[in-house]
Amino acid sequence: MAAILLLIMIAGVIAAFVYGRKAIVNRDKDSEAVQHNAKRMVTSVVVVFVAILVAVVVDLDGSKTIESDATEDNGGTAAEEQTEEKTGDSDEETPENSEGSEEAPEAPEEPEESEKENEEANDSTEAHGGVTDDMIDRTVEFIESEDLVKDAAISRTEDGFNFAIIANPAINDEAAKQTAENFVRNFASNASSAGYEGPSADSLGGIWDSYDLNIGVFTPTEEPIVRGAKMTNADGITW
Repeated sequence: MAAILLLIMIAGVIAAFVYGRKAIVNRDKDSEAVQHNAKRMVTSVVVVFVAILVAVVVDLDGSKTIESDATEDNGGTAAEEQTEEKTGDSDEETPENSEGSEEAPEAPEEPEESEKENEEANDSTEAHGGVTDDMIDRTVEFIESEDLVKDAAISRTEDGFNFAIIANPAINDEAAKQTAENFVRNFASNASSAGYEGPSADSLGGIWDSYDLNIGVFTPTEEPIVRGAKMTNADGITW
């Protein structure tokens, strides 16, 4: 903007000089040309003055803008300094407050559910002669692999174990009994890792000398197909 105004002023001065000179040269020859050149000279002088006024106004506005920016910068700097001072004071007070405050005692952590479940499983295992859930799971997986078995389960009782099989309704009584005996023998075989004698041709397994057995084979609608039991002093399952 300043460069443009400067060019306008230079052009105005040159124009005023040129038209003034022409007016002087032609003052005796052509009065009309003199008046015309005089008017142009005056116009050029006016343009120069207007350009000077505009330059002054622009300069004043620029000065005000610079002062305003400087004020804002100073204000922002002061605000930042005050913020830093407050932050510093806060940082200095923090250690004192932390020293004066006492840490609350931590509440004892409650055992997680998994730990409780493990404890309950261990208690149940000890109460049943070292028979673990893994032994039970492996026995259930074994019997469920048979074609006529749809589902199976083993549960602990106070004196022993309950066995249940959900079988295809097409199974007959003899096949149901044989499936149930296979279930019991496999369990005794897995329990041998806990120190019991494994099953044999004449024995269902040493664990049944220490625990009672109840077993049933049912249809999917829970109608019994065969039921049996073995007490610790019995040689086999009574159907």
